[in-house]
Amino acid sequence: MYNLEAALGPRFRMSQSVGFAANITTINKIRAASPSGAGSSFWATLGDGTPSRLLNHVIEESPSLTSSAGTGTASSGTASAQAVFGAWDNFYIVDRIGMSILFENMVTGTGASANLPTGQMGWYAFWRVGSGVTTANAFRWLQYSTG
Repeated sequence: MYNLEAALGPRFRMSQSVGFAANITTINKIRAASPSGAGSSFWATLGDGTPSRLLNHVIEESPSLTSSAGTGTASSGTASAQAVFGAWDNFYIVDRIGMSILFENMVTGTGASANLPTGQMGWYAFWRVGSGVTTANAFRWLQYSTG
């Protein structure tokens, strides 16, 4: 974790929006590996609704950071898990204004009856949303494997 923090350039490491994100499996592995002599400088749980801190940076749980493929699961210790450290003001989620709605006057079935009408009418609604990083150097990620 110290190397992950040091790998991010000072321009981003000193940002007000810098922090960690990881899934709960990774968070629990980090908690379990906390150096006993590091005290609160490594992992701090302050309570009262204050987010936990890792190396004096906020750490947030993100279920989207899932364990990557391996011979097992991250909790079994045979796959990899990930954590991301970076300046989150360089990450954007953008919704396209407006939603498109289409009326479908003949809904068709699925599978073997994919081209047969079901006798139903319906609406199909969709909108566009995307996300991206504005500066690639604003983030570093950690992938680890155990045994």
